[in-house]
Amino acid sequence: QEELKNVTLNCYYPNSVVPNFDKIMEEVNKITQEKIKAKINFNLIDMAAFPQKLNMMIASAEPFDVAFSAYWGDFNFYQNAAK
Repeated sequence: QEELKNVTLNCYYPNSVVPNFDKIMEEVNKITQEKIKAKINFNLIDMAAFPQKLNMMIASAEPFDVAFSAYWGDFNFYQNAAK
């Protein structure tokens, strides 16, 4: 069986500040590192700024692995998926 390589996943999600988020992610990353050799960079972006930030990331071809999207509001999943 081939050994997994260490990876870092960059994730973006619309949300306000979460108390102790760094500590939460530290514990999450202990588990993901052990189980699948992955570190997760979970980036919280203010809900009001998120659609514009996501659109700019897509337009500039900024690499990311996971981003929240929806068919409602300004998230425009169908247009973003087509890009």
